Amino acid sequence: MHNLNLSLFWFFNNFAGRSPAGDFLIVFLAHYLPYLAAALFLAVVIAGKTSRRTKVRIICAAALAVVLGFLVVREIRFFYHHLRPFAALAGVRQLIPESGYSFPSDHATVFFAISAAAYYFNKKFGVGFAVLSLIIGLARVAAGVHWPYDIFGGALLGALIGWLSVILVRHLFRNKSAISTIESASLSE
Repeated sequence: MHNLNLSLFWFFNNFAGRSPAGDFLIVFLAHYLPYLAAALFLAVVIAGKTSRRTKVRIICAAALAVVLGFLVVREIRFFYHHLRPFAALAGVRQLIPESGYSFPSDHATVFFAISAAAYYFNKKFGVGFAVLSLIIGLARVAAGVHWPYDIFGGALLGALIGWLSVILVRHLFRNKSAISTIESASLSE
């Protein structure tokens, strides 16, 4: 498995350093696309042709998925110290700054968690967001800051967290007073 991880890493990282335009694209996909993806997620949900109640549920599930994703990744990295490729290997083309340990990828965990939560409410949107999440993850491998297994592990963990977030939000929304409180707060802003 280690050889596959290493081979895949070099395959993607070899795209870095070939041309300024290629490096710009990798940096954009790895570093800036996550911000655009988050904005796109909110825009699609808000502009969607679903009820206000469904929109609130989607946003709550995604927000919970993000929080849980970051917390779980921090806990895993506290106990499991896996060096980033640029710290473990010579000759890595690192295109964006990163620090700390690499497994699992917080970007992959969070964006796949959002994808899984979105999938529950709209399958096409969830799949589309998962493809976008995969592009972000692979770009981070190409940028030299993650191993392929960091992305794979983050995607699996994120899918589980997204599913759990949907279950928790569904449970919360069974209580009608909780729904009224959340909807009132979102309308007063």
